[in-house]
Amino acid sequence: MFELFRKKKPTHGFNGDRFELTKSEKFHVERAFKLLEGYAVHESVAAKLEAGITARGLSDYANLNLYEYGEPSKKVGDLNIALSSLIKAYSIYSVPMYLYDIAICFGALHQPEQAKTYFSKFIKAQESFAPDQIDEVLIQRDMKELMEHARSKV
Repeated sequence: MFELFRKKKPTHGFNGDRFELTKSEKFHVERAFKLLEGYAVHESVAAKLEAGITARGLSDYANLNLYEYGEPSKKVGDLNIALSSLIKAYSIYSVPMYLYDIAICFGALHQPEQAKTYFSKFIKAQESFAPDQIDEVLIQRDMKELMEHARSKV
């Protein structure tokens, strides 16, 4: 059922760039899809759910690279991997929380102006975001807390 993002190569980013998932990203995306094994999904929501789960797998992979012992990693290579995966996640499933995560990456990379730009984008997008049931299932984060943090950074 969920073959759209597994067969479609390369895909496009939100800025029009083309990309493919790395081997590690594919592993984490496949792992995210295992959560749905054995479940039936109505075709009217299958494409959105597939995009959301793909993005969730990329986000999970990004977080492994972004955080080390609960704190943002100091390893620039890991942070760049996290940033790349989050940009892909947002490209595939454009929910505001990925803009917040991108801002966090830029902050960890000591690029405060880029971080500020993405915190501002997050705030603007989140203020007008009306999540549906699929979004609510996939997001599972305290958006009020993220908004407060983002506002403190701009």
